[in-house]
Amino acid sequence: MPKMSGLQIIQEVRATSRLKSLPIVIYSGEVSREIVMEAVQGGASGFLGYPFSVSDVESALKTAIKNVPK
Repeated sequence: MPKMSGLQIIQEVRATSRLKSLPIVIYSGEVSREIVMEAVQGGASGFLGYPFSVSDVESALKTAIKNVPK
C-alpha cells in the first residue's frame, strides 16, 4: 500500500474506540511464522494465507470473531 503498511492500518483501527472490536483478517501471500506473529501481535484477529480454500476462509473468520479484542 502506498501510504501505510497493513500493520499500521491495524494499529489505526485498534486505536479508534468505535472500531476496537472490529474483526480484522489479514490476507497475505507471505505466510512465514514471523509475518503471521507480527500481524497477530499487532492486533489482527486472524490470518489467511495464499492459496486458500473456502474452509480456510471459514476458519479464519471464526478465529477472527473469537479473537476480537474486548
